[in-house]
Amino acid sequence: MLEDKDNTMKKLYTLTLAAGLAFGLTACTGGASAPTKMATVADAVKIDVAKTCNAKVNGAQAVLDVAKKFNPLAIKKQVQFMRFGAKTSEYIRATQEAIDKGSKTASVKQKKKTVKFDTNYAADRACKFAVRALQEHHEAQTTWHEAVPGDKFTY
Repeated sequence: MLEDKDNTMKKLYTLTLAAGLAFGLTACTGGASAPTKMATVADAVKIDVAKTCNAKVNGAQAVLDVAKKFNPLAIKKQVQFMRFGAKTSEYIRATQEAIDKGSKTASVKQKKKTVKFDTNYAADRACKFAVRALQEHHEAQTTWHEAVPGDKFTY
């Protein structure tokens, strides 16, 4: 009877150890099911917008992927850019639609009308708007005290 308990405990211990090891290995490998790294403001601050958001050099889809990465963070922080009534989300949607269709123009719905842009140009704008919104947000938080009279600027 005592031997049956020992065997059962050994099996239970082995099973628990194997399950823990399997979980640990799959959690640490970052396989295909692992989520992508979330965008941060610190990541956006490091980006050179002129080089990263150049669709003619990097391709419209790659540039649009950068915009898709950073725009949700801009929305969360409530700093999403809007130009003539069209938010960055609209630029991203219109550009992705144009890329999917293979069109050379993206139709961006602005406040009062729909404007057609070259797909590369629309991707450039979407990327620049998404990244610059976060860069300017960071800059405003870190340099606002310089505008206080007596702290930095003289009037």
